[in-house]
Amino acid sequence: MRALILFIIGCGADSRQGSSGSSAASKTQPASKPTTRPTSMPVVRKWKAPVLSQNEVNIIVIGDWGNNKEAQKKTAATLNSYVEKTGRGFNATLLAGDNWYVRLSGVNDYQWQSLFEDMYDAQKLAMPFYVTLGNHDYEFNKWNIERDYAKKNPDSRWKYPAKWYRVDFPAKPAKPLLSVLMLDSNKPKLTKEEWAEQIRWIETELSKKDLGEWTAACAHHPIFSNGSHGDNGVLMLEWGKIFKEHKMDFYFCGHDHDLQHLQVKDWPMSFVVAGGGGQGTTDMRRDIRGPFSRKL
Repeated sequence: MRALILFIIGCGADSRQGSSGSSAASKTQPASKPTTRPTSMPVVRKWKAPVLSQNEVNIIVIGDWGNNKEAQKKTAATLNSYVEKTGRGFNATLLAGDNWYVRLSGVNDYQWQSLFEDMYDAQKLAMPFYVTLGNHDYEFNKWNIERDYAKKNPDSRWKYPAKWYRVDFPAKPAKPLLSVLMLDSNKPKLTKEEWAEQIRWIETELSKKDLGEWTAACAHHPIFSNGSHGDNGVLMLEWGKIFKEHKMDFYFCGHDHDLQHLQVKDWPMSFVVAGGGGQGTTDMRRDIRGPFSRKL
């Protein structure tokens, strides 16, 4: 029997309640701040992936995290502890964008050490971290720095080979149990040609016969959401048609700083919002009603 287990991080330790989703969201929107001058070069922490079962896949999803505030530290410590206590081998962590709210001076910025390599214990979280980009990753050229860090440090857990790419679990030559398309939902930041190319790529990948028993996409922006940003009509129309046609199983995202599991009428997939992994949480919207959606 083959099993798929998802561990979703959707909140920081400083969760707060407000009178409305919109007001809470405005209070928790991050501001990018310049980094201090590094005192030393970042060191890639050594890690070794455990031998994993080919009949079980364990995945972590986390978004909206890198700010060096107390919420990120407590959430990371809880994650480190949880994974250690389960005794399971985890295949990967999927990063659903807004990976850095602080400025990065480059690949040698010490914050790579303090906010990633050390924050997420390399022995307890001995797994690759696969990256997608959020809107804040496009500020101050951070997306290029994130890409360059992965290129410079192939031994790091930080994995970002392209703006969109596919990962299979378990990896070949085993038959995949889960195939995930890591996507870039930042349409305003992409050229028309890039956006069209990504859509063609999605269609091609989902048409392949070597996909896993389950399929998923991971991007930053929600398609459906009861959070402060609401639904995204562009993704609903331009990606949703393909996802529905190919009966995709899951869509993972961040952006709204909350944790949601949505089942939407006439859509075969589960929508999971896992944002706020270092930013704290915001309220659900009050203007959405209906039996098709629920909050975890």
